[in-house]
Amino acid sequence: MDIFILNGYQVCGISCTTSSKEAECKNKGFEVLHRVRQIGGEEAKTILITCLEDEKIEDFYKDIEDKTRSNSNEFLVLGIEDLKPNNLWGKIREHIWREPL
Repeated sequence: MDIFILNGYQVCGISCTTSSKEAECKNKGFEVLHRVRQIGGEEAKTILITCLEDEKIEDFYKDIEDKTRSNSNEFLVLGIEDLKPNNLWGKIREHIWREPL
């Protein structure tokens, strides 16, 4: 776990990896979801920042969603194209506070 953000009483955990390997990113994804739920409960939000290519993100997300029963309201996966400063902050802000930058 790299960062925790509080939005009122809601916890959001952000974890980052420099890996572009799906297996390593999945392990990181399962870990961050588990830890954030332990700390913030079922209403907690999670962001995983990876170096995955964009075409892999949707399948990656669906696999984790199926195995953890998470949804897009609580779990966000960002890939290498999202690492551009304007994209990254905008997506994080929208996920946590539901407002675009």
